[in-house]
Amino acid sequence: MASKNTSLKSWEQLDIGDIVVRTATHVVKQRPVGVSMWVIGCLLAAFAKGFSVDDATMESYTVTLQHAKEVSSKDLSKALETLRVAEHRYQNAKGWFWSCDQKCQKAKDQVGMAQADVARVQAMEQKNRERSQERSRNLVGLWCPRSA
Repeated sequence: MASKNTSLKSWEQLDIGDIVVRTATHVVKQRPVGVSMWVIGCLLAAFAKGFSVDDATMESYTVTLQHAKEVSSKDLSKALETLRVAEHRYQNAKGWFWSCDQKCQKAKDQVGMAQADVARVQAMEQKNRERSQERSRNLVGLWCPRSA
C-alpha cells in the first residue's frame, strides 16, 4: 500500500508545463535549423496574402469549375429522372396492402438498379469535381486567394 501511495504522490507532483518546456528546449537545441525553417514556414503560411493572377487565368479557373459543375449535373439529373420513373412504376405495380407479384418484384429490382446508378453517378461526380478543382487550382497556383 505504501508503494501505491508513493507513486500517487509523485504523479500529483508531476508538472506537465515543465515537461513540455524541457522537451521543446531539447528539440530546438538538437535541430535548430529544422525548427527555424518550420517556424518561418508556419509564419509565412499564416500571414501571406497570396499572389494575384491575371484576368485570363482567373477566367480559365472559373470556366473550368463551371464546366465540371454542368457536366456532372447533367448526368446526375438523368440518373435521378430514371430513378423517379422506376419508383413511379414500382408504386403503380404494387397491389393491395403492399402485396407484390412478379411484375412488382421486377419493378422493385429496377428501382434498386436505378438507386445504384444514382450512387455511382454521385461518386463519379464527386471524383470528377475534385479532379477538376485540382486542375483549376493548379492553374492559379497554391498561394492564390481564390484557390482555397
